[in-house]
Order: sequence, then structure tokens, then C-alpha cells
Amino acid sequence: MLTNNLSAQTLTLKRNISTALQETSGLLYLNGKLITHTDSGGEPALYEMDTTTGIQTRKVLIQNATNIDWEDITMDSDFIYIGDFGNNQGNRTNLRIYKIALQDYLNMDTVLADTIKFNYSDQTNFSSSSFSTNYDAEALISLGDSLYIFTKNWGDGKSNIYPVSKTPGQYALIRTDSLNPQGYITGAVCDSANKQILLIGYTINSAFFMKINNWSSSFSGGQILRQVIQPNSSIQIEGIAQIDSFHYFISSERFQTTVSQLHVLDCRFPTKVTTLKNNPISIYPNPCRDYINIDTKEKTTSTIFSLGGVRIKSSCDKKIVVSDVSPGIYFIEIKKDNEIFTQMLNIEAR
Repeated sequence: MLTNNLSAQTLTLKRNISTALQETSGLLYLNGKLITHTDSGGEPALYEMDTTTGIQTRKVLIQNATNIDWEDITMDSDFIYIGDFGNNQGNRTNLRIYKIALQDYLNMDTVLADTIKFNYSDQTNFSSSSFSTNYDAEALISLGDSLYIFTKNWGDGKSNIYPVSKTPGQYALIRTDSLNPQGYITGAVCDSANKQILLIGYTINSAFFMKINNWSSSFSGGQILRQVIQPNSSIQIEGIAQIDSFHYFISSERFQTTVSQLHVLDCRFPTKVTTLKNNPISIYPNPCRDYINIDTKEKTTSTIFSLGGVRIKSSCDKKIVVSDVSPGIYFIEIKKDNEIFTQMLNIEAR
């Protein structure tokens, strides 16, 4: 069950992050130190960051790894895991998770990693398609003897969940669950002591976090709380690391003219929430050229935005002509009653 609450600001700016780490992605909080990494094309390295100054204080190089598109980091009692599974084009055949011994990380500045290689068993099309794939991912947690990937679905706006073995090898992952976050999931952390999962993400005009409690056989069957948050700068929040039962570090990546920042999130919810229907709306075709269809019988208002948040056009029609819009990648925001759904829209050259 998804519940939603829009309340007062819960995100507090701590400071700007050093220019050397403007592409910060995953976060980990270990022994009072904040650990991060950069994403696509960066060094295959982990960086320790001073939480007071935002300045890099240490670098640990993973000697036998490559940073194709590192997106998240998690750990258990013995190992650190780095998800190299960013896949905006949907065409990667070399998805992997690097596994590093925790003691090696703590004691050496150059380490070696084992590799967990995988593909998604339900993916059959590997042609390149910008920002329309359902096989991109930016979130990873450790829970028990498994890792769990939460995908960032550009195509249908959902987040699919795939469990992964922690044993190095080659795997075809089977989807076991799915969420409707009403936005794009970019980070995750599991508080196993309190049996809760925190997910973060963004839409066209805001960021949000979701808390999953009291799940049993599936995460989607638990109590799911979602709350909008408004960072002071970039809404493209990327990393999350737990401080205590209620507080988390949140990092935002540099986006256009905004800078990368470090925040502290207080995720305590007020007692009053209102129920939302878990009813995503399909948009097709996507990619498109001349028009798109909004697949719902209910009254909607659809607005197309540029990636920079500039409004391009709005319509209340179920069939929207886009032949007058320049080819490119856009956000489309659909309002239905009190619900808002947002996803990427790829308008191809004609």
C-alpha cells in the first residue's frame, strides 16, 4: 500500500561538496566517515569526505575495476559492494557489482575486487534507446545473504526489484517485485535493525524519499510512505547513507548550473497520511515522432517539460501531437485528480 504525505521541509543543507566530487553518486557512512564515488567515466575509486567541510580526505583505488557507470554502494559486515549498472541507453551487456573486502578497504589505499556479473533475464532487446529503457538502475541494498537492485525505469516510471547473489559469478537476474515510486529511484539504503528501507529519487520539479516498513514476502506488500522534499540546489539527489534510525546523509549531483551538495534528511513522518491509488498511466509510443497516447479513461492534464524544467506544451487530450516539438529527451508530467505521474519522453527525429 502506498501512502503519501506532503509536509514541511525535512531536508537540511549541510554544505556544498568539493568540486572534485561534483559527480558524486552512491554514499556510505562507515566509522564516522562518509564514503562516496563518482559515476560514469570517473576513476575506479572510493573517496572519503569530511562531513563538516565537504572536502575529500582519502582515496582508495580499486585496481582491477573500471568505472563504466557506478551508481550506488552498500555493505554488510564483511564486504563493500559497488553497483556498476548505470544503463541509460539500455544496451549494456557488461553489468556488474564489485565486491571488496572491508578489511582491505580499511587498511589499504589500493585494493582488488571480486566481480558479480549479471544480466536481466527478462531483457531481450539491447538496442540503444536514450532514456526509455526499463533496465537502468541506480539503487542497491544489502539484506541478509542477498543484494537487491531497484531499477530506474525511464519507460514505465516504475522500479523493478531484482535479488542478486553475493557470491562472485555470472547470473541472469529474475524480477521478483515492482514498485510505483511516481518518480525515478536514484539511491537506497536498508536499516535491517529496524526493518525499513529508504529510497530516494526525483521528478521534473522535486525530489522525494520513500520508506518501506513491515514487509514480509515482498517489499511492495509492506507499508510504503512517500514524501516530497525540496533541496536548496539540485533536485537530482543521488546518494543516501544512514546516520541513525531517523537521519540520513543525502547527496545531490551537480545539475546544469547547480552545485553538488550534502544534506541531512530527517525521515520521521507525521501521523496523518492520505492514501494514493497505485495506478500508473501508460504513455505510448515512447520513443515517439508525431504523437503520443495517454492510456487512461479518466480526465488528465499533460505537460511536456525540457530537461531543464522549461514548459514546452500542455494538453488535456488523450492523443497529443508532438510533431511541433523538436527531437530530444523531455519529461512529461500527467496530473489525474490529486495524483501526478512523471516519466521521460523521447521524441525522435522525423
